[in-house]
Order: sequence, then C-alpha cells, then structure tokens
Amino acid sequence: MIVVSDTSPITALLTIQRIELLSQLYGEVKIPPPAVAQELQSYHDALPSFIQTVPLGDSPLLDSTSPAK
Repeated sequence: MIVVSDTSPITALLTIQRIELLSQLYGEVKIPPPAVAQELQSYHDALPSFIQTVPLGDSPLLDSTSPAK
C-alpha cells in the first residue's frame, strides 16, 4: 500500500520517536514536493528512507482522490 501524507502525522510520529509505525503499517510513504518536503526538512534533520518525495502532478493516485467532475 502506498500512502501520501502531509506534515502533521509525520511530525507527530517523529516527535514521539515512533516514525517506524508508518513503515510497519504501509511500507512506503510519499510526500509531495516542494511544500511538504521543505516543511518537514525545516523541523527535522533527516527523514527515514521509506519517506519519499514524489511529484503528484499528473499521478493516477491524485486523480482517484479528486471529486468527480
């Protein structure tokens, strides 16, 4: 399963030192650049390798979450 996240859950789990829960539950987590990646990197020195920055512009994943037109 692929998960797309904003900063709140990642920051919360980093703060309580339980970020590995995301990896255990989902395997990999994708964050959209530049805003989410920049915000996380401004508060945290390093992110785990299972958190990947991926553009979501023309992603089928993004299309599936958008309301019907």
